Amino acid sequence: MPDRCQRPCQENRATPQEYAETIFALCDQSAAQRPPPLCWYQLGSLSIEVRLLGQAQAQHLLQAMAHQRLFEPPQKVDYRIEIWEEVSQDLPFPAPYWQVHEFGERGELPGFVGPQLYGRYDLGSETLLLYDQNRRRALYWCRQVEKLPYWEFSFPLRQILHWLLLPTPWQPLHAAAVGLPEKGAILLVGPSGSGKSTTSLSCLEEGLGYVGDDFVLTGLPEATNPLTSSLYHWGKLTRDGMRRLPSLAQLSLPMRQADQEKAIVSVLDCWPERVMRQATLRAIMIPQLHDAEESWLHPSSAGAALRALAPTTLMTLSGGGAQTMRKLRALCAALPAWQLGVGQNPRKVALLLRSWLEKEHVTAQ
Repeated sequence: MPDRCQRPCQENRATPQEYAETIFALCDQSAAQRPPPLCWYQLGSLSIEVRLLGQAQAQHLLQAMAHQRLFEPPQKVDYRIEIWEEVSQDLPFPAPYWQVHEFGERGELPGFVGPQLYGRYDLGSETLLLYDQNRRRALYWCRQVEKLPYWEFSFPLRQILHWLLLPTPWQPLHAAAVGLPEKGAILLVGPSGSGKSTTSLSCLEEGLGYVGDDFVLTGLPEATNPLTSSLYHWGKLTRDGMRRLPSLAQLSLPMRQADQEKAIVSVLDCWPERVMRQATLRAIMIPQLHDAEESWLHPSSAGAALRALAPTTLMTLSGGGAQTMRKLRALCAALPAWQLGVGQNPRKVALLLRSWLEKEHVTAQ
């Protein structure tokens, strides 16, 4: 957090709206003094512009989103995100209007709890996040990009994307998705350790497409079937996942930190043709790891799918809980649900999902 956030605030402190105005005016001032690199991304049906205020090395933060990058400016920019790296800035960051004891349980800033302003200080990554719905502008503040924890690189900007997509049909989910071109995709839901990443990454070796293994975007646009869109192409393997998928573990990126808990695999670099940027969803499956050799599928219910999906999504992404819950309920009601037993043989679970997709595609026709 900016150093001055630790100091007592003045009695005549700024309002949240005034603080947001000051922040974004400062971003414009920085951009005018030193024109920043610009990046554009297509997420679902929306386009986002990211301004890298400071050094161009801030682009490293966005590597996991490279597959959704646009190399020409879109005709319309729906949202703008400012990335402010403190160590590379000449301009002083504004003193905060809040005191440390005023933070919410998950770092929410007083006065930034919606529906127009959202703000959060994330203790784990030491990042300050702000979003102004009226301006459709967000801020991602960090002291130094290269010193961020590894998980910030594997799913960058996820909290900000959640805030800016709240009024839209799109929703980031703590979920995985795999599929086949022209046949659709399967959404895999459950808490951390349930087998989402292991299942989705094992499917790569059997030729299935990859949407994401930890966070994906889903949408229920009017008059269409539920859709899923890829957010990040970096897959993560736990120690158990590395044991089950040793060939993938050998392809993992060098560890950024000595205490890094998960190995990172760049799907875009290893299998660019298998990255699915968007697909129609065919089902929700709830994976569960077990010790048997075989994998299996049993019919489940919308309620079970919601119970597997909602808690970790709502816990991970703060703000707009009621809106998010409505989207999750609608998604689970729109798709068939299955319980997926994930056995010890990763090839067999991948073949099981391929077979289901191919049969479901024929049935849908």
